[in-house]
Amino acid sequence: MPLRQSRSTALGTLIFAVLLLTLLAGSTGLLSETQALGVGNSVAEHQAQYLQALSDLRGTPYSELQCSSYICAARKHQSCSAQEFWEGCRGAMELAQEVADFSKLDPARLIAGDVVAFGGVHVAVYVGHGHWMDATPERGVGEMTLPLNHFDLWYSGTVRIVRWKN
Repeated sequence: MPLRQSRSTALGTLIFAVLLLTLLAGSTGLLSETQALGVGNSVAEHQAQYLQALSDLRGTPYSELQCSSYICAARKHQSCSAQEFWEGCRGAMELAQEVADFSKLDPARLIAGDVVAFGGVHVAVYVGHGHWMDATPERGVGEMTLPLNHFDLWYSGTVRIVRWKN
């Protein structure tokens, strides 16, 4: 009798193992989907941290963070100059818009975190809901005042909106 019980236990274990393997094989698609969601959540979390850091740095003196170093510090990215932002920050950014002057930007195409490069001499960051932040010698990091003074060389001429690739 003990021999029959161990055969039936072995058979039960085998059936259980086959069912478990079948179940696991069938769930492979679900696992991939879950992994993809995890990556998407990771990107969204990184973006949220970047936007929060942009806000948290408000009030930092210009002697500590200039326009471009402010944005890079918030993004935890190796520093790029305003000219390098204009050129895509060494491949880290892609061109989203280019217009003759700031007033011609299409606000519908802006995403919070986008960087506006003013002719390679100054940069600011879009923080959403029509608001921009930059750093100036007069006030340090803070909200950019609109409308811009187009006679100020920092804000005149062609502008590019560049967006982080990831």
